[in-house]
Amino acid sequence: MKLLGIDYGEKRIGLAISDDLGLLAHERAVLDGLDNDKIIEYLRKMIEEEGIDMIVLGLPINTAGEETEKTQEVRDFASMLENCLGCEVAFEDERFTTVQVDRILKEMDISQKRARGIKDMIAAKIILQGYMDRIKKE
Repeated sequence: MKLLGIDYGEKRIGLAISDDLGLLAHERAVLDGLDNDKIIEYLRKMIEEEGIDMIVLGLPINTAGEETEKTQEVRDFASMLENCLGCEVAFEDERFTTVQVDRILKEMDISQKRARGIKDMIAAKIILQGYMDRIKKE
């Protein structure tokens, strides 16, 4: 099963894709400043070309495990994806993803300026890998 991981943000959307076996996540792209129509168009093409079976979307919840205003925004985005793309969307808790991304970038000695363009893509990879690892255990 091939999966598409998404780290949703108002300005940028990070994308990651799994291998054909659904075992390893790989960074794919960052969509920057696109409206919903362009996002759907890009994702539709990607889903068709890559044979994506399902989308995994990072779900922002606070450290206490409670949903926030941002959580509802992501749920609305997921509904739009399901309606427009006809693809199932699963959620993965994205708490502490930013901390992990920052640690990875620091270890790679990447400047904050350069990191801005890839942060969301790495977050999408972490979200997708977390989902695949969790499903494998269940």
